[in-house]
Amino acid sequence: MKRTVTLYFLLISQYCFGQNEMEPIIDMHLHAIPYDANGPQQVRFCYPASTMIPYMDASENGMDVLMKAMSNPPCENPMLSAESDEALFQDILMRLQKYNIIAVASGENDISLNWHKRAPERIKPSVGFNLDYRNISTDSVKSLIQNHKFVGIGEVANQYGGIGVDDPRMDAYYMLAQELDVPIGLHMGSGAPGSPMTISPKYEVHLSNPLHLEKVIKKYPNLRVYIMHYGEPFIDELIALLYHYPQIYVDL
Repeated sequence: MKRTVTLYFLLISQYCFGQNEMEPIIDMHLHAIPYDANGPQQVRFCYPASTMIPYMDASENGMDVLMKAMSNPPCENPMLSAESDEALFQDILMRLQKYNIIAVASGENDISLNWHKRAPERIKPSVGFNLDYRNISTDSVKSLIQNHKFVGIGEVANQYGGIGVDDPRMDAYYMLAQELDVPIGLHMGSGAPGSPMTISPKYEVHLSNPLHLEKVIKKYPNLRVYIMHYGEPFIDELIALLYHYPQIYVDL
């Protein structure tokens, strides 16, 4: 509750006093990925994402439905993806400067590092991985943090591979994060609409439940962890977890 109220007053202060009077905003969840990561053509997307595929007939091919929705989005003013990697970077940098944001970037580690080198005061790199299809060893993670100025671990997007935060394969990464005293960001929340039928066949909804994190915190009490996507739609469970474990944070 306190963190939500703090965000509320931050937004109010921005409205009343203007951007120049504000302290920097810390964005813990900036994606550093190629401009065409979601397809070779310019992607058109509606927000909120749930409006893209409000329903799907079981007889339809999920990817066909998704591609049709992005080619003819069901909203008046869809968002358009960037037309090049450089255009993507420049658009992101412009917004970070305009709104006085310091962002923690993750996704493709080489892109995160490149963005940091080009805008070191605005972008801080973090080690992103997925144990299912984009694995990385703990030695490599340690090297990125100690030798290449990566500030944390995450986004850890294991949920897309059907792997929960309490999976034993994550123990070595939790121990490393605790040892190095760096934050670790864990994807716990919804993916794209229709994920299991389209881009993430191994995705499982129940793995968003923040209560899966409780045993991890008991095992690693000094772990600095934040839940990415705030564990929605399990909001009551999230509130209970934050109340009992004040060392857990969320990005909103």
